Amino acid sequence: MSVEIFRGAKRKKRVFNTSMLSDMLCEMRGIADRSLSSASIRLERAFDSDHGNHRSAKGRENARDLTSEIYGKLYEDSERLETPTDSVHARIHRALESTEEFKTLKYVVDGDPDFASFATRKLISSIYDKIPQLMKEEQQRQENKGNGGNSDQKGQGEEGQVGPPTKTENSLRREITNTLGEVTREVAEGKRMLSAVSGKGGVKPGLKESIKDVDGARVNLINLMNESKKLKRVMNLAGRLRFYSNAMKSKAQPSVGAVTSIERGGDIPRILPSQFAGLAHPVLRRLTLARIASGDSLQYKMEEKEKEGRGPLIVLVDESGSMDGIDSDFTNVKDLKDMNNMSIANGITTALVGSAIKQKRKATVIGFTSYICHVTQFNNGKCMGRNKKTTSNYHNMVEGWENLTESKGITRVGSRVASGGTNFHRAMEAGFAFADKDRKADIIIISDAAAAVYSHERERFQEVKDRLGTRLFGIVIGGGTFCGDMQKLLDMEVDMNKEFMNGAGKILNATSSD
Repeated sequence: MSVEIFRGAKRKKRVFNTSMLSDMLCEMRGIADRSLSSASIRLERAFDSDHGNHRSAKGRENARDLTSEIYGKLYEDSERLETPTDSVHARIHRALESTEEFKTLKYVVDGDPDFASFATRKLISSIYDKIPQLMKEEQQRQENKGNGGNSDQKGQGEEGQVGPPTKTENSLRREITNTLGEVTREVAEGKRMLSAVSGKGGVKPGLKESIKDVDGARVNLINLMNESKKLKRVMNLAGRLRFYSNAMKSKAQPSVGAVTSIERGGDIPRILPSQFAGLAHPVLRRLTLARIASGDSLQYKMEEKEKEGRGPLIVLVDESGSMDGIDSDFTNVKDLKDMNNMSIANGITTALVGSAIKQKRKATVIGFTSYICHVTQFNNGKCMGRNKKTTSNYHNMVEGWENLTESKGITRVGSRVASGGTNFHRAMEAGFAFADKDRKADIIIISDAAAAVYSHERERFQEVKDRLGTRLFGIVIGGGTFCGDMQKLLDMEVDMNKEFMNGAGKILNATSSD
């Protein structure tokens, strides 16, 4: 298996003295992230090129060590060895370090273990084609130099130096430079998209969270966002909606009171001026916006009155076949390019879940057609999912649940597809059943409104709604209109065709508990 490259004996230090923590995180991501392990296998074959591409222990060690040291350079400030022990590795690192673009990438990665893994994999892909020629040039250099010198220094220039750059090294530097610009943009964009579901005021996980993520759920979500145009659009939309709602909240409710200290947040009027410096940089601009959207910017802490909290958030998402359409009102909207109504609903759902995670509220997403298709629940860093078809007895859905990571849960709710009929009655029954477990819930139904709620149902739902202290919000996508009885139940209705960003911002802020 490809993951064996990251298992086994302790690796050799060739150019950088990476820490045990960095090596451990790289090994964990190499085992969990198939994209990184596959890239490392190609690296191994490049080092084994003089053995007819037959895999060898030496090639495996070379690939593992180079991967770990590139990862370490991005994840931390690894110290360079006084004397490198491998000149081919030293040449590759020199090609990397000689570019300003690598410094920018390291700044944007900002010690994030998963984006360090993502960037390492991308850089490896631009390196392995040059390795066979670098090895041949080094062999020729050693032959020209003769057999003199200490055997421990074999492969090195005078006093541990690797000699002047060769033609291949210069070519590698040019290729790396081109790759670095692209990878830096992808990392900044990925962080901005992940800010939509950031629950800790930032996009970088803590050390404990990084170590616990043995399945590599977060790095695999990053890879999937990079590879899937559909999911990338959904996450990008969710990030923009979160940012827009924060801006609306700051404008509508300016902070009052005395400044007490500095905190992290996304309230634009209170953010320190220094936090906006990155807006002038073409790459760092996106990262700066991501930090503001995720509430990770430094801002003044104000003395405020304590607000009354809300209960859980429950999102009912229409996944019927009619949601597969692309409405003409959205075709010229930049943020919605090539997105159908279902993808837009996925983006709004992801933004709502991200907002709830940040506020430490339980969030339940219920996908429905003519029956309940799936339930995904986020609660205090944990996530559960249920993909079992359900048509009744929603209070006792105890079977068929599986434990998920938050990242897998986000991938699930952000990747739904449209198919089947529509039954609002079953969706509302399920929503109120979950609301009955925790009082003062906010229920949001997202639909093209191609179904109805009848008067006798509306009266019963109103009684339950009043008894539980539940608020009900409606988001219409695709030009539809909720029926009269449904409108009477709603505390707020937003027509996305008429007020897209503004409408989504209203719902996000109305259901916010902070």
